[in-house]
Amino acid sequence: MSLEKLTIMTVRHGQTEFNKKKLMSGWSDIDLSPAGIAQLQERKKVTHYPKSDRYVSSALKRTKQTFQILFGEKEELYGSYEGFNEVYFGDIEAEPISEVAEVFYEGFLSEKPYKKGETLNQFKSRNLNQLIECCDDLVASGLSSLTIVSHSGTARVLDFIFNNKAIEDYRTPSMPNGLGHIFELEYDTVEKSFKLLNQQAL
Repeated sequence: MSLEKLTIMTVRHGQTEFNKKKLMSGWSDIDLSPAGIAQLQERKKVTHYPKSDRYVSSALKRTKQTFQILFGEKEELYGSYEGFNEVYFGDIEAEPISEVAEVFYEGFLSEKPYKKGETLNQFKSRNLNQLIECCDDLVASGLSSLTIVSHSGTARVLDFIFNNKAIEDYRTPSMPNGLGHIFELEYDTVEKSFKLLNQQAL
């Protein structure tokens, strides 16, 4: 057994037009909105984002743009990974949340894909595999902290994993734009498992 203490910080991207219009926003590669950029600039003034040894994002523009606003003046983006992309919503991408979200998540949580979208286990496995890859690389480099700039779903599923939550609790907590959580973890590099030591919101 080889245990490493790691600090993982999750940060949700800034607001997009899809967010503003309350549309299902998954793998559409959309930019931050002007209002989202302004909101992040204000967040940066009042929020303490602890420095990490390494910064990564999803493969989508809105997370890379968020990284540049919040951290880009002093830090470099180490990598952008599809494994940290938002939930794949299939055929309901860009549809109104009020019309499709509940029926989608009913299938998502019960492992019954709705209109070609992902299920919770698929989404969890994708993110967990990407996290393990990043953590193994981090440890191999002699580093111990990582910031992941991604999506509400990504941040939520990592919280779900670290806290061993029940399926019915998956959709909490809320994930405001530009904010997230700091997780202090014990990572077993052999078993590829995580033990939560402490957690706090940004």
